[in-house]
Parts: sequence; C-alpha cells; structure tokens
Amino acid sequence: MEESHPKFTGYSPKIHFRCRASTFRQVCDRLRATFGEEFVNALRLLQLDQFLMMPAFKQNVPLVHMLLTKWNVKKQCFVIKGKNIPFTAEEVAMITGLPNRGADFVVGNGRISGVTANDLRHEIDGMKRSTPLKELLEKFIVYLLSNLFFPLANFRVPSSILTVAENAEEFLMYNWPASIRQFLVAEFDSIAEKQRKNNPLGYINGFVIILIICLSVVLNFR
Repeated sequence: MEESHPKFTGYSPKIHFRCRASTFRQVCDRLRATFGEEFVNALRLLQLDQFLMMPAFKQNVPLVHMLLTKWNVKKQCFVIKGKNIPFTAEEVAMITGLPNRGADFVVGNGRISGVTANDLRHEIDGMKRSTPLKELLEKFIVYLLSNLFFPLANFRVPSSILTVAENAEEFLMYNWPASIRQFLVAEFDSIAEKQRKNNPLGYINGFVIILIICLSVVLNFR
C-alpha cells in the first residue's frame, strides 16, 4: 500500500503509521455494492455494519505526531495545556460502536501468517456474488482487524486474527474497545521511549485515526 504524506515542500514526516482508512473504505464500498443488504444485515448482527460507512480519513501525520508528544507514560493519559485527557475503552467504544465488554483479545507475539493486507484485498476483489456468506464475513473480519485495528510490520496478518475470523459468530465474545486501547497504549509508550532517547520514531501501529477523533470529542466536551 502506498504511503500518504502531507504535501509540504521539503517536509519529512517524523513518524509513519500503517492504518489505511481510505483503502478500507474502498473495500467496504465494493463489498456493499456487490453483496448488498444480505451482507449488511449479517454485519449488523455482529455490530459491525457501521464500519461500512466509516469516512476515508486522510493521514494527518503532523497532528498525530503532535498528539503523541503529549502522551504521559506514568499517568497513562494525554497531558494538554496542563490538563489530563484520558484515553479509555469507553471513548473507543463510543466512537467504534463496539460493545465494551467481553474477553480481552491479544494479538500476541506468536506466529505471523504469510498473508498480508494486500493479499486480502486482492482476494476480496476477486469474490463473486456467489461467494458463501461465511467466507465473506471471515475475509471482512480479517481485513478489519489487520488493516485498521492491529496493522503490523509489513502488513502481515497475525495467526490470532485468522483464528478469530474462522468463527465469526464468536466475534462479540471479545472486548474490542479495550483490546484496541491496550494495543495503542503499548504503541504510545514505545513512541514516548523513543522520543525520550531522541531515537527515530519510525512507525506506529494500530488504529491511530481514533486518536484524533477521541481527543477532539473529549476536548469539545471540556
């Protein structure tokens, strides 16, 4: 997948992120157009149909970098203008529409499959109207988790995600807001440590777009 950088002459991004909301929206538009209401209704039962309408957010690297400099590892929150701004599972649940309950999902450091997000997109693009609904839901869940929530180095898909998607009916057994938050906080802590040591920041993984939305919502209520 191609990188998207701010169009500033001579600008060199201080950090990169792999979350690709625009690509995800393109895939969603194609799925909805091809498979129609049966697919939408199946996602609704899993409380996932809202992601079909998720905006194609553009990457705002300078803003994300600025927000990450405000993360306080000890307090586990953002500190902006002297105020502690929480980043909790409740905010993630409110924005994603996913229920804040269930078991934790941990991507883990275990086996990584040979499948990439690009492979998944090609497979989805090749699906016909006759594709069984179970297979369609499985591919969508894998793409959602690996492309938005838990994108990793080289866009490889962890085997743990493939295992979850094999049983789509069990998707709601997991507390996705808490798991997304936990994954991101680990990334925030890692970036903070790199900044402390004045090391290159490289990439941040996870659903980084939600960071901008969460802080915008919280700050607007204060």
